[in-house]
Formats: sequence, C-alpha cells, structure tokens
Amino acid sequence: MKTSFVILIVVLGMIAVVSAIAAHHSFCSEFDVNRPVFMEGKVTKVQWGNPHVDVFIDVTDKQGKTTNWDVQANNPKFLLDNGWKVDSLRIGMDVCVEGFPEKTGKPIFGSDTFALKATGQVLKTPPGLWMCPIGKTQSELAFSGKLSCSNRDVR
Repeated sequence: MKTSFVILIVVLGMIAVVSAIAAHHSFCSEFDVNRPVFMEGKVTKVQWGNPHVDVFIDVTDKQGKTTNWDVQANNPKFLLDNGWKVDSLRIGMDVCVEGFPEKTGKPIFGSDTFALKATGQVLKTPPGLWMCPIGKTQSELAFSGKLSCSNRDVR
C-alpha cells in the first residue's frame, strides 16, 4: 500500500513538472524571427501578468479591415526593471510596434519595441531573454533604432 502511494506521488509530480514545461513556450518556436515587421495601431487593452504582458492593438490593413492583435512583451518584472510603468501604455494610444509575427498566422505578435506615436517615446520589451536555438543571438533580435513606422514594412 505504501509503495503504491509513493508511486502515485512520483507520477503526479512528474505530470506537474511536464505540464509546467509544456505551458511555457520558446519565443523562437512561436514567432518567425526571420521576418521582422512593424505594425501601427491603437491600444485596446493591456494585461499585466505572467508569463508576459499582453498589449492588444487594433491594426487596420490596406484593405481597411481591422484586426485586434495580441502583442506579447516580456514578463512584468523584466519590463518594470527596464523603465516601463504599469501605465506606460493606455487604451487609445497610437503605437508603432516592432517585432515578429506568430508562425501559424494567428494575430499574435512577439514585440521588440513599442514606439508611442504622440511623443516618440520608445519602450523596449527588450529581447535579451529571447535566446534562440536557431543561431539567432540577442543582438540580432534587438531594436532597430528607428522611431516610427514610416517607410517600413508595416502590417
């Protein structure tokens, strides 16, 4: 009886560990880091929480269709340690986002940087945690240094 209980505890522990590992995704496995793009849009919602901050923006394409994108930033502590404030992005703000689209075509975007269109302020997400197993390094995924979406590949 005691052996069965120990086996049960071990199996449940292994399931818990595997579930936690599976729930966390690699940036480079989810986003196309070989296709950096820029999106202009209006903030519709900001969710601070782990494992990352989600900023939802309405993006209107060339045909006039508006899609609400989930733009993922780094975790809250990392952003706060790098100059962000909880109210750095607010509903209604116009932003230019630099980053990488989700590989499957879902409206999810891995951000590198937010530029506030009204002030030009740049909020880096920053990409330092995104070490990719495909040979991309931190510096190759870093902010381009351009402050607006003008004359760029805007989605």
